[in-house]
Amino acid sequence: MESQHGFEGLEERKFLRVPDFAGAVRGVVPQSLRLRFTTVGGRARSHIPDCLAVMQGGWWLVDVRPVHLAVKAEDRAGFAAARELAVDLRVVTALIFMAWPATGIRAATPELARALGEEARQRQLDYVERSAVPGKQASATKSYSDPPAIPLVAAAVFEMADRLLRSPDESAASAALGPPAAEARYVSRKVGYSIRRGPGTSTALQTVLLAHHP
Repeated sequence: MESQHGFEGLEERKFLRVPDFAGAVRGVVPQSLRLRFTTVGGRARSHIPDCLAVMQGGWWLVDVRPVHLAVKAEDRAGFAAARELAVDLRVVTALIFMAWPATGIRAATPELARALGEEARQRQLDYVERSAVPGKQASATKSYSDPPAIPLVAAAVFEMADRLLRSPDESAASAALGPPAAEARYVSRKVGYSIRRGPGTSTALQTVLLAHHP
């Protein structure tokens, strides 16, 4: 993978060698997105994670820093923003699949809607199967919250989730996210509540989603 991806420093170069020997890694996308956020102190900031690793069981946003150097405060703010966005995307993605087909109208194209619909159907079947097996009920949440393994489906649902998260204010966010949150409770109140209360979810998202609790 090192020969196929650019890197900014020796530490990134070393890291990019590792996935070649990790069977669970399906690919690496360097500098896949730019985050823009506001700090607690009101400063507008941006951060570009070093790479996105596509794993067999999910997706990892990775930042690489030399171990012998102290991590700067601005870096920590960027790391926190990346983690918060990743958690929020996972929560909204789960709600999209739980509320399908009601959320299908928000797909970018009819072709992507069909791909997402098939994914949602498979997840709903997986949820029913897990829920019926003694001892597996606790893992039923993963039927909806695990990131998609198919790149096309992942891109489609993440793009949709990102649009929902980009609502300009709380009123617009409630109008966009409230219906999926309400639909999810009809699938499973316990799973829907667990997803909405996931640790690491941003305060803004929690405020909107918990307003639609069962």
